[in-house]
Amino acid sequence: EILSSDETCNLVACSVNDLFLCDNCAFKPYCGVCPVLNYAETGTLIPKLPINFRCKLYKGIFSFIFEKLLFDDKYRKKFEEWVQKAN
Repeated sequence: EILSSDETCNLVACSVNDLFLCDNCAFKPYCGVCPVLNYAETGTLIPKLPINFRCKLYKGIFSFIFEKLLFDDKYRKKFEEWVQKAN
């Protein structure tokens, strides 16, 4: 009964980044939507991505990481070391 309630279904729907604005984002596979933070910032579970601080922050972080992976041998080697240790 709890899992099929309207409130639970709405919460799950607000946790998925299958939003129109996310569809065009290169970082969609690495990101996610947090309804708790959305509610804390805007008073609603539904994200307002163009003004969402978390979205801007993640885009900046992902841009930095991928730029370093693609164009900086020193950083790429360090990332590869981390991957080897994680495996």
